[in-house]
Amino acid sequence: MTDLIAILYRSEALTKAGSGEDTRILTAAQGRNGSLLVTGFLHRENDVFYQWLEGPAAAVRTVFASIAADRRHRDVRKLSEFAIDERSFPRWSMAYSDGSATSLFDWAAKAGISLHMVQPDRILAFLQYCSQRSLF
Repeated sequence: MTDLIAILYRSEALTKAGSGEDTRILTAAQGRNGSLLVTGFLHRENDVFYQWLEGPAAAVRTVFASIAADRRHRDVRKLSEFAIDERSFPRWSMAYSDGSATSLFDWAAKAGISLHMVQPDRILAFLQYCSQRSLF
């Protein structure tokens, strides 16, 4: 039995895309997550963030609480939280992609996937697709 969990959330970005704030967010997340043994993937598309966090339950919940309190975005919605047996992104304290490199909406359209009702496994599949393309 492991103590690993994954949380997927969505939020509305209040920072301007390409302003350098995403780089600051990513750098801070990589340092914090590395020290807490949390790994994951952050995708920004226009003004929306999707993030997958994974690791020890207490650490992932601590990171998520910090994110929910961050004023650089709003309307933070936890889409899922569940126990996992292994990590999906074990190599990265936080990987990143944006819609200019690979669009979630284009990917979903090509795959015939509806994004009206977000399904965590579909978002995870997209983030894994991005990670295989080395877009960070």
